[in-house]
Amino acid sequence: MKTKEKVVIGVVALIFLVVVGILGYAVYSSFQPDKSSSKNPAGNPTQQESEMKSSEIDGVTVDAEPKTISSKQNTIISLIFTTHQGSLDFDVDKVAILEDNLGNKYSPIKWEGSPKGGHHRNGDIIFPPVKDEISSIKLIISEDAGISEREFEWEAK
Repeated sequence: MKTKEKVVIGVVALIFLVVVGILGYAVYSSFQPDKSSSKNPAGNPTQQESEMKSSEIDGVTVDAEPKTISSKQNTIISLIFTTHQGSLDFDVDKVAILEDNLGNKYSPIKWEGSPKGGHHRNGDIIFPPVKDEISSIKLIISEDAGISEREFEWEAK
């Protein structure tokens, strides 16, 4: 075998090993847990694992799921309201309050979702950042909404 052929075979082998190494690392990494969501209770922004909670009382269903619970950016909770008895005529940002396990209360900044009225509403209720040292939050939808009061609680991860 000529020296030039040996060099070409060596280069091809090296490229092959680099490609296999990159693919192996990519596959290995895809099976590792995401460490960014295991920060302190409310420290860095966290994407919540599917923690949808649902409450059905008096013909009105409310589904709530946190998108983020954070002391560094706004806390966001997705809400879905469904009824086939009457109309959902209330301002979500006026009937919702967030409370943490230390007793701190947070008023909504705004509601980004469907307007009042109708049988189906959905959107995000946005609260200011929560305190760093909390371990859980509770969303309260008051009776002022014309529906029975609801409470949804989650751990701050």
